[in-house]
Amino acid sequence: MPIVQIQGEYCLSQTQSQKPEWAQQFKIDDDTWTTLCSQAARQKNTPLDVALDSGLLNENKLIAWDRNLSGLASLNTLFFNGEPPIHLWEKLDYHWCRAQACLPIGEWDGHVYWAKLSSEHIEFPVPTPNVIWVIAPWTGVKKWFSQWETNQLEAPQALKIDTGAILPAGLAEFKMPDANAVDAPVGLSMSTPQIVSLTLAPTPPPAPAVAQAAPIHIPPTPQPVMPPATPIAPVAISVSTNIANLPIEQLAGRLKITSNQEELAATLMGSWQNYFTKVMILLYQGNKLIIWRWNAGWKGQIKVGDTITLDTPSIFKIVADTGTLYHGYVVAGPVNDRFFHQTDGGQYPDHVTVAPVIAQGKVVAMLVGTCTKDVGRSLILGRLEEHAGLFSTALMRLLNPVQKVS
Repeated sequence: MPIVQIQGEYCLSQTQSQKPEWAQQFKIDDDTWTTLCSQAARQKNTPLDVALDSGLLNENKLIAWDRNLSGLASLNTLFFNGEPPIHLWEKLDYHWCRAQACLPIGEWDGHVYWAKLSSEHIEFPVPTPNVIWVIAPWTGVKKWFSQWETNQLEAPQALKIDTGAILPAGLAEFKMPDANAVDAPVGLSMSTPQIVSLTLAPTPPPAPAVAQAAPIHIPPTPQPVMPPATPIAPVAISVSTNIANLPIEQLAGRLKITSNQEELAATLMGSWQNYFTKVMILLYQGNKLIIWRWNAGWKGQIKVGDTITLDTPSIFKIVADTGTLYHGYVVAGPVNDRFFHQTDGGQYPDHVTVAPVIAQGKVVAMLVGTCTKDVGRSLILGRLEEHAGLFSTALMRLLNPVQKVS
């Protein structure tokens, strides 16, 4: 059976399962666990990497605790600065490995080393000998998954190769072998439980970041096709936060006929006020959130153009990185703290929805709504995603009108 066929079953079993040891150790309450499982099922990944992405857990504390509990060796982040073992991935199914948050990281002395985020057991469908597990930081694993996905896009034929020959099933957890048992590969410490690292050549410094210009209005362009790098920018005029309610069934039709950005924002927020107490529209450019429009009720000193950098895990970074809707509770973290301090006096909402606005395959804006827990549980997520899609279509139309040929 091709491994990709069990993806959905894996996500469902994660959602329905009891909390694992890491969730109990770090006191993840039942509501938060339900939110993590729901988000993981939607994104086809694991509750643990959702928790790490959102800032709910610190990966270094998680690894230290799990290493002492399980006796497994662990990798450090520097390991993932090296060249990834692409040859080990060519016969694997990316989507299955991503759903499990595990991947092979090297082959030494006849053993294939696999990295995973915790000592939780992972069930593979096909037996494979000589596999050794290590625990790895999510920042490093995610980096290699990103490189793997890029390599997939460049060489899609690799996806057609059968995975049956190399994926283990029912694999028991292996301990890192003693240093006297095998010859340690270069750059790999074999004592248990040490942090694995590589001796790497100096990494060239990153190119200096390009300064982001202040948002400006984009005039209509005569080209019939939208240029690929067109930024989205707000109109620099006064903002009224008192938005009239609009029946939700009128949203689609009204968005199609909006004639300017102000009307567009008011239409979306007026409709979403049927669901949410507070609504805000954020632009997303250069890894920064730019506050654009909001309705009444927000308590912060907000100005159009205020920015918040997504430099650490947060609910917004999840949306930016995955392009999927976030729907649940807010956990404490630097970015979440800065956003709600700036916009709402530091008070976290009971429930928040952050829907990505996607254009040309990229997140260009986010629609934010806050409400009570009970209201949040009753919302239909597919409908909210549809609204974000309609908003994107209308926004692109206003930013890049097609010039009519006379």
